[in-house]
Amino acid sequence: MVGLKEKILGEIHGGTLKPGDRLPTERELADQHAISRTLVRKALDELEREGHISRAVGRGTFVSEARTSFSQAAPLDIDQLSPGEVTRARLLFEPQFTGLAAINATRPDLVKMKECVERSEAATTVPEFDYWDGAFHLAIADATRNNFVRLICNHVQQVRTYAEWGQLKFVSVTPERRAVYEADHRNILDALMARDSERARRASEAHIRHVIEFLFAAQ
Repeated sequence: MVGLKEKILGEIHGGTLKPGDRLPTERELADQHAISRTLVRKALDELEREGHISRAVGRGTFVSEARTSFSQAAPLDIDQLSPGEVTRARLLFEPQFTGLAAINATRPDLVKMKECVERSEAATTVPEFDYWDGAFHLAIADATRNNFVRLICNHVQQVRTYAEWGQLKFVSVTPERRAVYEADHRNILDALMARDSERARRASEAHIRHVIEFLFAAQ
């Protein structure tokens, strides 16, 4: 299930929410998404820290105006990005931040990653497996303690929710390929838990190369 932060980001980048638009109140967001106000507040705190929204006491929460000039200068419709170009781009940066996560991860971070791997292995459907697969990569990004890395990884996961990706998932995630992904995840997790930055980087690169291979085999 996509979190509130990712849903709001999707609406901002998809144009549903525009610079200057006012967001619903915390209570309204909690009711709309059936979550606690604590979770709503956490999502809004992260969005504000990353510059997506601004909050003014007595006025409300608004999509940041500061993003308008950038959006106009370099429009990017992320729902039109192809799986191939996104995955190739991941190969350029994800192994590097996985190596960083091996250095910066806290014990709770590692516990969270382990849970994601175990839940993905226990998944009985492709969507369930895909959810925990994505959660694992987001947990690695979180462990870098770098907000820009987290932002990039959130965008990647957002793009992976679009229709073209959904079709490819069902075709490309065969039982045999899923076994490869699961072994890759274990290799990455083992390296992270060993605090071996270089091994984590290599394991991440090997995994993304498998993703690229399987995606193009399915097309």
